[in-house]
Amino acid sequence: MINSQLIEVFRVLTTKERKLLTKYVRSPLFNTRADVIKLCDYLCDQHPFDRLDMLKKSYVFGKVFPDQPYDEKQIRYTMSFLFKGIKSFLTYQEFLQEPVNEELYLARFFKNRGLERSFNLEVKQLSKQLNQQPYRTSDYHYKKYQLHYEKFDFSINQKRETTESIGILSDEITTFFIATKLKLGCSTIILKGVSQMEYQQQLIDEVLTHVEANDYSEVPAIEIYYNAYKTFTDASPEPYYRKLRESMNKFHYFFPKEELINIYLIATNFCIKQFNRGKSEFFSELFDLYKKGLQLDIYYIENGIIPRFMYKNIVTAGLIEKDFEWVETFIYAYKEKLEEKYRESTFVYNLANMYYYKLEYDKAMELLREMVFDDVLNDLAARCILLKIYYELEEFDPLESLLESLRVYLQRSKDLAYRKQHYNNILIFTRQLLQLPAMDKKERSQFRQRIQAAEIFAEKDWFLKQVGG
Repeated sequence: MINSQLIEVFRVLTTKERKLLTKYVRSPLFNTRADVIKLCDYLCDQHPFDRLDMLKKSYVFGKVFPDQPYDEKQIRYTMSFLFKGIKSFLTYQEFLQEPVNEELYLARFFKNRGLERSFNLEVKQLSKQLNQQPYRTSDYHYKKYQLHYEKFDFSINQKRETTESIGILSDEITTFFIATKLKLGCSTIILKGVSQMEYQQQLIDEVLTHVEANDYSEVPAIEIYYNAYKTFTDASPEPYYRKLRESMNKFHYFFPKEELINIYLIATNFCIKQFNRGKSEFFSELFDLYKKGLQLDIYYIENGIIPRFMYKNIVTAGLIEKDFEWVETFIYAYKEKLEEKYRESTFVYNLANMYYYKLEYDKAMELLREMVFDDVLNDLAARCILLKIYYELEEFDPLESLLESLRVYLQRSKDLAYRKQHYNNILIFTRQLLQLPAMDKKERSQFRQRIQAAEIFAEKDWFLKQVGG
């Protein structure tokens, strides 16, 4: 039972969901088996399943079927019926997450049964709910299409004039398709950059041509994703980026947080790419995007936790912009919003990094030497700060010791993925930097070329600075 789908799904249910599930399985409309109720109650009591021995089938069988000899087939049946019930329950919960679903399906029922008065009342209520809901995502236009399809279908069945509904119906399905296609196009480009795989984007040229020939400037889902897509693909992307920022400022309240953060990631990725191409003004743009995202409260995951990598990115952007007062306020203000497991190490690393940027090397070293980093990535990043400090202070003995410990650490590490190459590059280029003749212009020029040619290497600017590049 420990590795069953039943337990796998049960593990991720919230306290509220488990309580509702116990009520659900007690309803004779959905379940009439007493053994299913007993198994559900038992699993709720055992959650979060710290005692794996209490999940053995033979043990659980005794709790569900006391005073009966163990029957493998019987416990499997009970597990299967409960799992089927959970799937039905989760489907129902997902249905309820979308407030207009009830009116839409009721309208469809009344239409199919020919109840015109009830149908018209539900359509009126559905239309009101759609107009009152805050978001204008592609899904909004799909819901409007569904509404007008029911009105159109009802008119057809009643042999009535359908001109108005069919016009709106056509407009909404077109808007939904275009917005979805552009959104998918942006996602495809991002995936291509990560996986290096080619993805077919059929009809995208026709979609772009259609948008450019029509005015969709007041349709948030199209205006945002059209400019985002052109920011990725146009030979002169900067005007589209400016329009994207304008659209983001104008329409941000039309998108839920989970979609808004993806829109902001598109903009931040563009700024990072432009900065890496030598357009330094885009780092100010990046920092501004991070601050705007914080104002909109979009960087949180479950339970108000801010991802430690986002925390670090925001700090780094502020440090490069030399807005030290803002950065220090952010580091302390958002510390408690970090995941508890990584909180202290992430806080200490970023605080030490701030001291490094402020040239307060003693404070940075004191923090890093006292802290034992449980998180591998923070540990490696902290070593990198110490490495730079030792070199800049010309403390070459501790630097040599650090380089050797880093070499051994990287040699033993098996799960760093592409980051291993990054830190191997730091190790290799630091040793070359130490051996570089101070007055040999040719060797220093060749060293700069090797630095610039290195692909997986985030410390290029620091190394180039050391050789005057």
